[in-house]
Amino acid sequence: MKKKSCAITLIIISLLLIFGAASVPAAPSGGQEESRVVTVGFAEIPGISQKGKDGRRTGLLMDYLHEIGQYNNWDYRYIDVGAEELVDGFINGDYDLMGGTFYSSEFEKYFAYPKYSMGTGRATLFCRNNDKSIKSYELSTLNGKTIGVYERAADKVRRLKDFLELNKLDCGLSTIRLRI
Repeated sequence: MKKKSCAITLIIISLLLIFGAASVPAAPSGGQEESRVVTVGFAEIPGISQKGKDGRRTGLLMDYLHEIGQYNNWDYRYIDVGAEELVDGFINGDYDLMGGTFYSSEFEKYFAYPKYSMGTGRATLFCRNNDKSIKSYELSTLNGKTIGVYERAADKVRRLKDFLELNKLDCGLSTIRLRI
């Protein structure tokens, strides 16, 4: 079950290891590295890879790709595909990377799954223990509540907003400046 929960991380890390060595081109004259264009199969999967109303691509996959691209000097060209065609397109070589699939022993002949998990991430909302109006098993009890967010946690705030929109929750956000 843990393998299923880390499938996206495992696939992207595996592909990073496969493509990583070949992804760093020699620096051209002038000292700047050329970027490599990597094609990505993009299927709309809520929370993982989706398009906002403005057409901007968001989700966990996009967060991973953004980080990986910074280290490898990659630019991405997205190929829109249906979720049903995602794996077949990848296996056929239609794109270099994909995300949004779970672990399956049948895919081991196509994917280089790592032996060890990279761990998990967690985001937590806290409420006062005397506030009996919020039920952990009923998201709609968050409606009308205000959530404090750290000013400099832009990516986390964006993901929270995506979560609220995906679950049709009406919450306010109050920005908190962390003083160190």
